[in-house]
Amino acid sequence: MTTTGEFQRRAMELFDDAVLAQQLGDDALSRKLLIEALGLEASAADSVAGEYLLEPTRSVLHRSAATIALQIGNLEQREDIWKRLLPETHRWKSCGSFGS
Repeated sequence: MTTTGEFQRRAMELFDDAVLAQQLGDDALSRKLLIEALGLEASAADSVAGEYLLEPTRSVLHRSAATIALQIGNLEQREDIWKRLLPETHRWKSCGSFGS
């Protein structure tokens, strides 16, 4: 069974490889690696999505996955990741206490 830490570690290895590929001018390889990294980072984030006692790890994993999604231009997946991180946001907005 793959653990959250293993997903995250492998995702960051792929992210580092993607940065290197981009620096070497291979944008296609960089994008491919980022997409793979996003899948793993999103899996790591999903594995702790409901574990509120694991803060700040929970938030860091979600923020990292959302950042990778943004970097590859996948705004829909970025939004989905944020919604999993902050499932109660709609309730905050309705109570008037958070920036209404």
